[in-house]
Amino acid sequence: MPYRHFTHLFVIAATLLFNTACATKTMHPTQIYTLKNTQPPTTETHPKPHSKVLQIAMPQTTRELHTREIRYAVHANQRQSYAYNRWSDTPDRLIAAYLREAVANHGLFRAVTGPYSEAKADRRLESYLDDFYLQFPEKAPAYAILDMRFVLLDTANRHVIASRRFYQRVAVAKPTPQAGVDALHEALRRLASELLIWLEKLP
Repeated sequence: MPYRHFTHLFVIAATLLFNTACATKTMHPTQIYTLKNTQPPTTETHPKPHSKVLQIAMPQTTRELHTREIRYAVHANQRQSYAYNRWSDTPDRLIAAYLREAVANHGLFRAVTGPYSEAKADRRLESYLDDFYLQFPEKAPAYAILDMRFVLLDTANRHVIASRRFYQRVAVAKPTPQAGVDALHEALRRLASELLIWLEKLP
């Protein structure tokens, strides 16, 4: 009986070890992507600089988008995520950092602060991230979607100065995670450019 018991335990242990080894061999490394602003800071004084300080708030978003998963869709009302491919942080945080750097580099405001800064700001830019995903239609070219709404507030009285929605749709070169991330990155670059043009026109 002791011998049979020992043999039984040995078989179980060997099976577990074999399964672990197989799982290790088939494990795929996770690819991590980020959204980085590559535009260098301007070396020239802005022609119409503000004397104001702007605070950029963290974008509000849904629970679905508050994740590091890279989302895509084949059907309009269905969302899936890539396996072994993730963002380095949640999209709302990545986008907030990107926009903060883009606006600061532009030189329009005297200073640009982040969502948790305690520095006194004259203006506050709030936003809502409504969509940020890849669409792969069954019989049409793929594209990236970035949909955001912005509200500029006067911090002295919390009055709304202006609001605007920005919607970007960028073609995806091929159905791969890297190509999808490149398209989403380009959508964010375009949105940032349009945002700066809009901010320049506001008091």
